[in-house]
Amino acid sequence: MPAGGPAGAAYLAEAGYAVALLDQKTFPRDKVCGDFVGPAAIAELDYLGVTDRPEFWHTNEIRQAVLYLDGEELIARDFPRADGLPDYGRVIPRIDLDHWIVQAAVGAGAELLERAPPVMVAIWPIRRQRPGAAGSPAARSRGATAGSTTRRCCSRG
Repeated sequence: MPAGGPAGAAYLAEAGYAVALLDQKTFPRDKVCGDFVGPAAIAELDYLGVTDRPEFWHTNEIRQAVLYLDGEELIARDFPRADGLPDYGRVIPRIDLDHWIVQAAVGAGAELLERAPPVMVAIWPIRRQRPGAAGSPAARSRGATAGSTTRRCCSRG
């Protein structure tokens, strides 16, 4: 589970906690980033439902890493296969990635408060019916049933 930010808020909201996601800025916004999202992060995005977005599949897929020095290729390797992870990464502009993760958090039940002043945040254990929990309306719309623990990874619907 991610440590914090929008992804952490999505996990906590999905787990049934009352979550407020506070940010001094507004989303979407751009920031400096290399835009590469590796296989482990792709699996987390899948868990958050981000890979269900059609625009996710319009990002560039990367299946190989190549190292160049002075224009000469030194080494090239495909991403290794690992159980539960895709064998590719993607190039996703940070402005899109952050926006999609914030929307996943809000969709899981987090409350987004933008242009919020800096504050200390406390987490308290208030549980509620998770929007994506098996048996919930969101889960039923995805075909999940009560007691279902199936987690798909990184496949286009």
